[in-house]
Amino acid sequence: MRRTLIALLAVLSMASNAFARACIDADGNNIFDEPEVFQDLIRGQKTCTEAVELARACAWEDALDVETVSAAREVCLLDLLMYDKTDVDTTKLLEQMEKACDQKYKREKGPFYLSMNEFCRLSALEWIVKFATTEGYMD
Repeated sequence: MRRTLIALLAVLSMASNAFARACIDADGNNIFDEPEVFQDLIRGQKTCTEAVELARACAWEDALDVETVSAAREVCLLDLLMYDKTDVDTTKLLEQMEKACDQKYKREKGPFYLSMNEFCRLSALEWIVKFATTEGYMD
């Protein structure tokens, strides 16, 4: 029962994001019909936050999200490389946080949980980027 409730809440939170932002590219095409266009659109975002917001807003909630998250990760990793001014080993911290995501979803099966795991890992990276690039660390 508890697992079902958690899954339902996750679906509702992702669905509400999708309806909050139109999933249409600059040419008016529905990006749900063209995953490659969507991934390129994510890669074109200026910041990690923008890339993550777009990836979340238009998530498929299935295995296609692996590529979507990968596109957002590229933007986030670039932000981290460019603006990380901390003395913290962000690579090691990211590995630890990603392992926690993997542990959380390791017993779950199916494309929905694959998507949830990928977004968990992306959230960890987004948090690290925000930590490393805010509070006076960013030029």
